[in-house]
Amino acid sequence: MNKAKILLLTTFPVPNTNKVVYSSNYSCFTLPPEFLFEIVDKKSGENMFSSGKFNSNDIIVKDVNNKDISHAFCSDNGFNLINLSSIGWNTNISDYTLFIGADIKIKIHLVMEKKINGNNSISYNKIEFSVEDYEYEQSNTAGIIKIII
Repeated sequence: MNKAKILLLTTFPVPNTNKVVYSSNYSCFTLPPEFLFEIVDKKSGENMFSSGKFNSNDIIVKDVNNKDISHAFCSDNGFNLINLSSIGWNTNISDYTLFIGADIKIKIHLVMEKKINGNNSISYNKIEFSVEDYEYEQSNTAGIIKIII
């Protein structure tokens, strides 16, 4: 007896959960910068997720109102980053806390500006950025913020 198998493929519309509305009234739109964090050991310089000292499942990000902030963990060939791109859309003075497990608490201060230019363009600019209690370095070329623990 020969049984035929049928594979049925369908497509579903996926709702946009980003909540960012783009307007066609602007001729040029510049997105906010991504905030990519690499957490490294102060003594060895090694990425602490790559070494196994930290686990990506232990990452929590909160704002000053204790609201969860969207984040992503990006891992590729031992290069591990925390992506907090959602924080660039907030144009107020903003403070965030990045928790890694029970012991690590990294405070981040950010001030962003949304600028609408006369030629129908909009851009997001980083005005202030700092990390409390830990040394950090910002890469001008890759845009990665290295936090040294």
